[in-house]
Amino acid sequence: MACAGVPPQSVPPEKNMLKLRTIDLSDFAVFEGRQRIGRIRLATERMPCVWLWNVTIHLTGGLPMGSAKDLDTAKAEFKAAWEALKARTTPEQLAAAYKAMKHSGRRLTRIPRGE
Repeated sequence: MACAGVPPQSVPPEKNMLKLRTIDLSDFAVFEGRQRIGRIRLATERMPCVWLWNVTIHLTGGLPMGSAKDLDTAKAEFKAAWEALKARTTPEQLAAAYKAMKHSGRRLTRIPRGE
């Protein structure tokens, strides 16, 4: 299925940006430093296709998530949501959330998509 905004195989790192690591052609894990903090993926099961993004660090107040028409918009919205979440979270709360994720054995898994 062809969808607008499908990126090339690799996304070049940009200075002062969060890093994306490819899970699949249109599916990325989002990292800040060495810490996985979220995911951005193209939802081809939706019509029209949209880019879904979500923060995966479990903190009180709910997890930010959203959708966008293209990858660049999804990255910008994700970054804004992440920065807002960090601004209202103490360093201790963030460290505890990172530790809990590490010890919970959570692994980033590939989610099968419908054909």
